[in-house]
Amino acid sequence: MYTALRTWAEENFHPVPDPKTSLKIAEDWGLDTELVRGKWYIVKRELPKNLYLDGNRYRYKMPDGSRPSMGSDKEEAIQAAIELNTKLYGANPLVAKVMGSKSLRHYGDQWLARRKPNVKASTYKQSLSQVRLVCEGLPGPIFSISQSQIADFLDSQTDNQYAKLRKVLIELYRIAVAHGDIAENIPEKTLPAPSFVRQRPRMSEGDFQAIYARAPEWLQIAMDFALLSLQREGDILAKRHDEIVNGQMPVIQQKTGKAIMIDVGPQLMEVVRRSMRTPVLSNYIVHKRNQMHPMETFVKQKHLQKVFLKVAREALGKQDIPTFHEIRSLGITMYRNQGLIAQDLAGHEDEKTTDGYDQEIRFTEARTL
Repeated sequence: MYTALRTWAEENFHPVPDPKTSLKIAEDWGLDTELVRGKWYIVKRELPKNLYLDGNRYRYKMPDGSRPSMGSDKEEAIQAAIELNTKLYGANPLVAKVMGSKSLRHYGDQWLARRKPNVKASTYKQSLSQVRLVCEGLPGPIFSISQSQIADFLDSQTDNQYAKLRKVLIELYRIAVAHGDIAENIPEKTLPAPSFVRQRPRMSEGDFQAIYARAPEWLQIAMDFALLSLQREGDILAKRHDEIVNGQMPVIQQKTGKAIMIDVGPQLMEVVRRSMRTPVLSNYIVHKRNQMHPMETFVKQKHLQKVFLKVAREALGKQDIPTFHEIRSLGITMYRNQGLIAQDLAGHEDEKTTDGYDQEIRFTEARTL
């Protein structure tokens, strides 16, 4: 049943508000409104919201404005409309009141509490950010979140974020299923993320030499140490002279926790000796004088990255600058070109990971008849 907005306003208000104000009041009151041939009407319906009778057929108004046919059977159309309203617009408030209103935040807090004692502070901080993103992107009671909403949310992310946030959602839903709050883990039904290949500027030997020529002595030592040891920034900055005993240097990698005993070769040992000959007295292999605190010689990772980037931009004169981490890639290629195995030194679990750092295409030999 349709009542003209003007008629409704005249029956309820004096003086009668203008059409724009009347429409806002009607919507604030929760009344259904519909624009028909340029005029607004109050709709008093026996049908669920978004379901309309068009001649002898029922149609459903989709969020994009399209109106697909729902057939001519009234009961079937009503049942389908109720289900669509729940999937597309969330649960009815009365249903939420009966079933409870636990949101993703509830399960996110539980997941984070379990995760915190078992991961590094930086990893926990990243998890905290990811939970915040999924909670903001998928608000409301968990039982009212549809698969299409989850899929749309994930599709709006980058490929890398898609994979990470999908994994978080699966974990949160697993907790909800375990508590009996929902019946199934809906995020598991979504498509896995597309294969993600990190695109980053590689460092050539020429780039290395150009940066090296402009670098201060402490940064040159860091670059040589990284090239020859294949260790990550945090690991080389933490190494001390007194850790090298009988030509061997133990490394417990900060990222993976993998323990490696490095047999220090003559070239790497010469880098260590150069470090000991600098005017700055320090037990750290990579070190420099801290101007604000002269007694401190430890180089922080952020400072290394900042100085390296500045020197690299000056040396290469371009925007797409390889990072310090790319020295690891250059070193792996160098070792393989000399017929040496780089996997153990790099601390990779499998050869495939090492392949991802190698800058050269390695052909497999195959013979013909």
